[in-house]
Amino acid sequence: MTYEIPQSLQYKERIVFNLTLEQFIYAAISGFIAFLLYAKLHYSIPARIAIACIPAGIGLLFMYCDLWTKISDWWAWYRFRKATMFDPELKKYLKLNAIENSCYYVQTKQGEKRIAVLKIEPLNFKIKPKEERDNIIHSFQKLLNALDFPIQFAMYTDDLNLNKYLRELGDRVQKTKNPVSKDLFNAHKNYFYIFGLVSPF
Repeated sequence: MTYEIPQSLQYKERIVFNLTLEQFIYAAISGFIAFLLYAKLHYSIPARIAIACIPAGIGLLFMYCDLWTKISDWWAWYRFRKATMFDPELKKYLKLNAIENSCYYVQTKQGEKRIAVLKIEPLNFKIKPKEERDNIIHSFQKLLNALDFPIQFAMYTDDLNLNKYLRELGDRVQKTKNPVSKDLFNAHKNYFYIFGLVSPF
């Protein structure tokens, strides 16, 4: 299944050794510092190699792990970890002009843009019939193909374990001494076990 991606893809030109210009600058700076440390320090060769590996390793982190972006993100989080939505500094950092009609008006290089945040409810895809799953996939594909503006999906997962719930429910069923309730409980537990929501106990 394929679909068109409306967003423009960012291309970074490779300069030398399959490195981008930014990576090459990091490599040149860290390599120069490592060379100076190795050449100028009056220690044994193993000690000089170990010391020179420190700036070289930091340079590799900047080159391949996008360390500068991670540091910037951490610093932004640290600055605004206790800020409220209407804090002037936070609004300035987010380039937020206004909030109207359930939209955020932000300032970008291309001008002012509106950003809408939509909250959707999750569904258990596994328990849907195959026909309904196919319909959901097809509808999602049509949505992606219809987009002509940037969109971001923010998702998080949370482990769901119903063992405690079923243990408490099982204790209540045992106290009733009703065989019908026991049969219903066992069917209920087996249903959850099939879909991996509980572990065997």
